[in-house]
Amino acid sequence: MTKTKQDPAALNPPQRQAVEHGEGPLLVLAGAGSGKTRVITHRIAYLIRTRHLDPSAILAVTFTNKAAGEMRDRIKREVGTEIAQKIWIGTFHALCLRILKRESAQPFTIYDDEESKRLLKECQRELNLDNKLLKVEQLAYRIGSAKHELVDPAEFERLALDFGSRQVAKVYSLYQKKLARNRAVDFGDLIMGTVTLFQEQPALLDKYCKQFQFLLVDEYQDINHAQYFWVRQLAGERANLTVVGDDDQSIYQFRGADLRNILEFERDYPQTTVIKLEQNYRSTQNILDAASAVVSLNHGRKEKTLWTENEAGEPIQYFRGENEAEEAGFVVREILRGTYDRAARKLTEFVILYRTNAQSRPFEDALRRERIPYRIVGGMKFYDRLEIKDALAYLKVLANPTDELSLARIINLPARGLGEGTLGKLRGLAFARRLTLLEAMQPEHLAEAGFADRARQAILDFGGLIRGLREQLDTIDLPHYLAAVLTESGYLQMWQNAPREEGQSRLENLNELIEAADEYARLGDSSLTGFLEQIALVSSWDEAGSETNEQVTLMTIHSAKGLEYPVVFLAGLEEGLFPHANALQEESGLEEERRLCYVGLTRARERLVLTGTATRSSFGNRIYNSESRFLHEIPARLFMGQKPLRHHQAEMAGERRGLWRNRAYDQAADEPAPDSPAAPEVLDPEFQDAFFVGQRVRHGRYGPGTIVGKQGEGEDAKLEVVFLQHGRKKLMARFAALQPGENARRPLRR
Repeated sequence: MTKTKQDPAALNPPQRQAVEHGEGPLLVLAGAGSGKTRVITHRIAYLIRTRHLDPSAILAVTFTNKAAGEMRDRIKREVGTEIAQKIWIGTFHALCLRILKRESAQPFTIYDDEESKRLLKECQRELNLDNKLLKVEQLAYRIGSAKHELVDPAEFERLALDFGSRQVAKVYSLYQKKLARNRAVDFGDLIMGTVTLFQEQPALLDKYCKQFQFLLVDEYQDINHAQYFWVRQLAGERANLTVVGDDDQSIYQFRGADLRNILEFERDYPQTTVIKLEQNYRSTQNILDAASAVVSLNHGRKEKTLWTENEAGEPIQYFRGENEAEEAGFVVREILRGTYDRAARKLTEFVILYRTNAQSRPFEDALRRERIPYRIVGGMKFYDRLEIKDALAYLKVLANPTDELSLARIINLPARGLGEGTLGKLRGLAFARRLTLLEAMQPEHLAEAGFADRARQAILDFGGLIRGLREQLDTIDLPHYLAAVLTESGYLQMWQNAPREEGQSRLENLNELIEAADEYARLGDSSLTGFLEQIALVSSWDEAGSETNEQVTLMTIHSAKGLEYPVVFLAGLEEGLFPHANALQEESGLEEERRLCYVGLTRARERLVLTGTATRSSFGNRIYNSESRFLHEIPARLFMGQKPLRHHQAEMAGERRGLWRNRAYDQAADEPAPDSPAAPEVLDPEFQDAFFVGQRVRHGRYGPGTIVGKQGEGEDAKLEVVFLQHGRKKLMARFAALQPGENARRPLRR
């Protein structure tokens, strides 16, 4: 299709106003695809060429090294390499590191995440803390979060009110002492350390405030408290601060980003000039209308209306499959059709976006079946993920007990006290007696082998586990067998006890593996060996087909921020998945999900396809998912063909009312029809959404349940629900996304 391109030499009026802004604070609210990077680079060039500013007096902050590199390259084209090299351009961490290195009397080392975790483990051992109750990943997350909030060990200890927090406080204090002793810092210390340095040495801060006469900060909506404070320090009283961002694209709250920083910028700097960039150079108007309709329902946002000189474009397409396989099959067929129609698109023009990494599995399988190469951005291919390899290792041992490589992988997963030393001794015993490892795990063989009582019992327990699971192999179907393996081995529980974000992601991937087993069984073969052989063949094709650059892209919506594609498939639009169940308990969580949807929609340039399923697998059981509310928030006029259910029902109800009026009365079509016994029964949406005690319901995450208590009415009602698998939960009706069950009252209006 023909698109209107921006003249490389031209700036639209708001862009030019932002570029040529004089002194004082400037807030540039840049909608998706409105050319914010262009504004930043042109403003830097303007300050140097027109205002004759020394390049070293400019500080430009980005969030990623890639963004910093792109900004520097653009500025080089504007002002030349020699001048561009004098500008301070970089990420928060890189710029703080540069300052610390200049001002530190002695050299220091930066510990990466792995080195930091090793040091935290050392602290745990010295403090005699149980690493099962407080895992090193949890420690790293909580200490990192404290540094994002500029909370030092002493303040953390003062604020620690519960047992777990007091344990973290002890580790945090010892960890910082060990870092100092080693003359080392971690990533959180780079920003917090610079802020502290400026607080302790006001003269030093004054020196940098005088040097940096103009500050420019990109993606301001994503900064955390430490970054915010550092920017305020350097802005000083002069406050020649330009921040560029979009509150509608704030999607990193889980990393500490605070949306209030951009929403309250004018409170922090009362003399702020606000400029809105609302002209979009990326997408068609239909795509922009859909995205704007969704995000406009958020409260407390900065009002913006995206528009474009591009064509209206084709309507949005929607598909709802019965299950994940149907959804993925439809998407892959559409990709194939797109490569053969008159547009003849390349594979690189297509992207499949999803809410969670686990959703990639059915799309990967469908692409492999059609021999379509693909790449995963910001993650690993499904069958390469650690938890999937672990689960498959269990299955390989159960299918073939002589597979000692797989057995060695799982023997201490989860931890059973069977480390390398015990395993080596067991191998020696098996070799000496010409036994397999599993055969050696019998009392008669272990009795005289010199194992300590604890190790011997752990070996016997593991051997009994494997033999017990093998006895179940032909008694239950494949997906439920895999669920039993993960449960009885304790592997599932291991990830349930992990830090929330990591554990949830691992569990979602394991659930997808069970769904893959279910799909395989539905093809007519429920054998474990057949399932493992299929996965092995899939993996071998991955290796053979990885050389081409022509690939379909798959990624989470979070990973897609800042990117754009001609054709976007946005998958999994179901309540409980997108918006995610974890976000539905609080309004702020739902609003971030809505912003995430806005980001996903605005990645599309020419064609947008939304997909979902009626049912999804949940650890061997299929659950019903209602359509995502985001589908219903997009105006019906923007869809072609199949429409979301609520839009379709509204159209059908409208047709029925119109038909009844025309037959019964001679009146204007827009006048309300009178009450009449002959009128067809129409569901009242107000009653459809009502809940009552005793009602059976279904939740996208918790499954089936029954309402046992209710306080209040309508959207403000507080519901108490007992779920079959997850027990009693208290939910807000507004955010719970409950689907009425079979005994739902549905009063009718005539």
